[in-house]
Amino acid sequence: MQQHTGQHLLSAVFADVFGYGTVSVHFGADRSSLDLDVGAIDAQRLGEAERRANEIIWENRPVSVTFEESATATGLRKPPPREGTLRVVAIEALDRSACGGTHVHATGEIGAIVLRGTERMRKQTRVEFLCGGRVIRQARADFETLSTIALSLKASAAEAPALVVAQSEQLRDALAVRKRLEGELAVHNARALYDATSPTPAGVRVAVVRRDTGSLEEMRPLAQAFAALPKAALIAAIASPATVLVAASEDSGVDAGAVLKAALTAAGGRGGGAPRLAQGSVPRADALDAVVAAVEAPFA
Repeated sequence: MQQHTGQHLLSAVFADVFGYGTVSVHFGADRSSLDLDVGAIDAQRLGEAERRANEIIWENRPVSVTFEESATATGLRKPPPREGTLRVVAIEALDRSACGGTHVHATGEIGAIVLRGTERMRKQTRVEFLCGGRVIRQARADFETLSTIALSLKASAAEAPALVVAQSEQLRDALAVRKRLEGELAVHNARALYDATSPTPAGVRVAVVRRDTGSLEEMRPLAQAFAALPKAALIAAIASPATVLVAASEDSGVDAGAVLKAALTAAGGRGGGAPRLAQGSVPRADALDAVVAAVEAPFA
């Protein structure tokens, strides 16, 4: 009942204060939402709607139910859904809506309303809300979450948000430094590998790097740095998961994407990419040797 009457109240507030109509409503086991006929709602308007809705709750306005004929029922927020006798739920001096649901007797019984956020739904905005007991339960859950975060930071709950922001900035800076250093290391390792790799008769240095485990993302910096050198190509093969990456310099004379896609298809795998960088996978690790050999052939 709290959620249902709370939705009527919210829909009326959004309509009266901002002119937003309610298109549809969704009631869930833990939270509810309403879809408004507006593309977006900023935080200021969301807060204003929440404040106004709670003011009406605290005024404890009566909620009444009457039965009226659709032909003579006036002041309804939406046109009558059908002809004949309507069950009309009214919040004093605020809203009249045809509704067959159960409702509280006065707005004070709703307890409180909290708007939890918005989500864009095509050309509409979905507003998530909580009423009554759900507000208390969510407040407790939020407090426990905040307390856990504060405890991990060895700070008070009040200090935790600022510390999280500060540490997030530090982490972002540290990741940027790490990425830069990884790039520099990849360039160094690529040069060493390039110098240690003998050219093919066609003059292309083709390096094959194998790993038992890992990810292609880990191999990408090395592969790109290697392919940035003259007449160079790198083939990275990982046994688990069975994946392969190919990077080729522009002057290598080979389209990495086309060559790898053909090799993968022949081995029952899938993948491909651009002329300079491509990747894919095969069903089994024992198919990698055939893929590597097929990719190496055009560079000979």
